[in-house]
Amino acid sequence: MFSCHWCFFGQVSSCLKTPIKLSSVLYVARIPPLSKDQKHSLKIQLPTGFLFIEASSLYVIEQWFNTLKYRVSLQKIMTQLCEKSQPEVIINRIEELVRLHEETPICDERIHQVPLDVLSQYILNVS
Repeated sequence: MFSCHWCFFGQVSSCLKTPIKLSSVLYVARIPPLSKDQKHSLKIQLPTGFLFIEASSLYVIEQWFNTLKYRVSLQKIMTQLCEKSQPEVIINRIEELVRLHEETPICDERIHQVPLDVLSQYILNVS
């Protein structure tokens, strides 16, 4: 379905050897094909290099892109909620969380439950 290449300081291997933590993802971008023969791809920036994921279908790349952007954003918001204790900051992060779920084009029944789970966990940790 797709092939992935791990680029680490110019060295390329044919598959990903170890999983990547979402907290280490710095940036995700779509790379459009430059010719008809080229595949659609994603560029994922990590502290140690870049990960390029290729797929023959634009639909698959869009799914991966939206899912990665959503999960990376969610991870950052959850981390910030755990670190900050000022009420203004917490309210801003909760607003970000709600906005993220309103604007994310992911078709999953469980996506609407995530903000409630995060808030419930936050309330349990505070009390």
